Amino acid sequence: MNHEIYMKMAFSLALKGLGHTSPNPLVGAVIVYDNKVLGVGFHQKYGSAHAEVNAILDAKAKGFSISGATLYCNLEPCSHTNKNTPPCAPSIIEEKFSCVVISTIDPNPNVSGNGVRLLRDYGVEVITGILEEDGLKLNEVFFKYITTNLPFVHLKLAQSLDGRVATKNGESKYITGKESLARVHSLRQKYDCIMVGRKTIEFDNPSLTTRTDEFESLSHPLRIVVGKLNGLNHDWKIFQDEYKNNTMIMTTEDDVKNNPEVVHFLESQGVALLTVKKNEEGSIDLESILKALASLKLTSILIEGGPMLATAFLKASLVDKVSFFVAPVIIGEGKNAIENLGINSLMKKLKLHSRRTEILGDDILIEGYLCLPV
Repeated sequence: MNHEIYMKMAFSLALKGLGHTSPNPLVGAVIVYDNKVLGVGFHQKYGSAHAEVNAILDAKAKGFSISGATLYCNLEPCSHTNKNTPPCAPSIIEEKFSCVVISTIDPNPNVSGNGVRLLRDYGVEVITGILEEDGLKLNEVFFKYITTNLPFVHLKLAQSLDGRVATKNGESKYITGKESLARVHSLRQKYDCIMVGRKTIEFDNPSLTTRTDEFESLSHPLRIVVGKLNGLNHDWKIFQDEYKNNTMIMTTEDDVKNNPEVVHFLESQGVALLTVKKNEEGSIDLESILKALASLKLTSILIEGGPMLATAFLKASLVDKVSFFVAPVIIGEGKNAIENLGINSLMKKLKLHSRRTEILGDDILIEGYLCLPV
């Protein structure tokens, strides 16, 4: 059999759970016998049945016998009972599959290699590493979170050709076109959190919502604003719309103590308030932000601005992936997309690897992953 064909089907199925499975991974499963697909399934949302179980149920609902069939799964089947749903490996053994084909081994210490060993111990043939690089990318958020206990950080910026995100007086809506805007809304759906700095809220008063055909209010990403409470405007959209109770302000403990009236307002609106440590300069410590969010099982963050927040995360080497939407316009004097990173030599420049570019209307999207300065 052509393992890659069926593994690609598993990938496509897994993507159907995007935005709904966190903090669990994206998983798809395909059951095949004699080059015929008997059943398919995917992990639909956190706390629900896993992909392998759904594929088994699908095949049985169609009246197929799956004894002796091959199961394709992009991630190693689980074998532990440390969760609300039963482990998948024992079910695979019970159903008498002859072979299981896997793309990537699960890095979760409770799983890693144990599922494969259990299957082999019961005489099931196991093949691993099929389209492994694609499998790793599919679950890049889960792999980062489970191995570091920190969220995956994706920085998104929309800028002009000359690197401006706004005019001198702060106008920024909209530098890029409608195609880029549509992509951003789709991108938001994939992440647990959308994060911006306080100044972005002040200048743009954005909704930070996901406006796509696939949008479901239950999976709306948490909106996070990082910055001081003093002078907070009660009329900002994030405090007035139907998603205000899915909004969080992150600041320091001292700031909370100094602004009791603001704290009372946030509580009355159902807006969450989370305090984190200060760094040596007295600003909010970014690593503390990531650790706090990870403790809440929030596995991914889409940073949307502004320049100060983007620069701070880049300078601290806390960004995993970047997406730059570049419009074919020149603004001249204005607000830089990125401020001073302290780089005074090209030898220390930040480089992207696994780069890709895409045309979106008149704009160009440049994406890639950050590696160490070289």
